[in-house]
Amino acid sequence: MPMVLPITMVIGSQRLSQQGAITKRVTAIKEMTGMDVLCRVNKEDVILFAVRTSRTENQDAIDAAMVGMLADSKEVRAGITEFHFLPFNPIDKGTALTYINAHGKWHRVSKGAPEQVNLGVEF
Repeated sequence: MPMVLPITMVIGSQRLSQQGAITKRVTAIKEMTGMDVLCRVNKEDVILFAVRTSRTENQDAIDAAMVGMLADSKEVRAGITEFHFLPFNPIDKGTALTYINAHGKWHRVSKGAPEQVNLGVEF
């Protein structure tokens, strides 16, 4: 049994890489098996959420790249009211934005290291 799991994870990593996924750690595959939903939004929404949680004033290369993807990054914040923004810090390895959309619905968007992102919602 001790040899079966690592070999299975390596095979899974190879199959994921063929589909364009990048796995930083083979053990991440094992962690992903405990998830119900990894990501259930389209590419445009992922970019929208990533830009909403990015700030150029942080002088972070990833944030600059996210904001630079759109012609007008201010447009992605139009129609929302930001309630709370948690800037990136090296301890939490992530950032989060809580906002209310134009229809009055609350949202929390997190961006960061997968093992550190808190998916719990607290208001």
